[in-house]
Amino acid sequence: MFACRKLGRDELDSWAERYEAARSSMVELNKRKNKQPNAIDDLMEEMESNLMLQGATANEDRLQPQVPETIALFAEAGINLWMLTGDKQETAINIGFATKLITDTMEQMVYTTDEMELPRIVQVRRHMALVAA
Repeated sequence: MFACRKLGRDELDSWAERYEAARSSMVELNKRKNKQPNAIDDLMEEMESNLMLQGATANEDRLQPQVPETIALFAEAGINLWMLTGDKQETAINIGFATKLITDTMEQMVYTTDEMELPRIVQVRRHMALVAA
């Protein structure tokens, strides 16, 4: 996933100074090593808050840790998710279930280029966009 937010030069400089001080502190490093609350994690959380999600990408075949839980949270938050794949239909459906992109309670609508002409696919997408709006 990748996200961003705008920072002013003063805000960045102030944060970078505090972050460097925390990373140079043996006390804070030991707290972090022992999984205790610490200034390093607090500063990372500060910088990683109020971000605007830009997108997500993946490039490995194996399922990464926390992917199903993350996708489930996106769905609970009402974020629309789409899976585009070059896999066989059966493989894509299995991946959908493994990642919690698809659940047993969902109605599955599968569109393939074998079953539809390109103009029909575009028409279906437009209809789906209107229904979602």
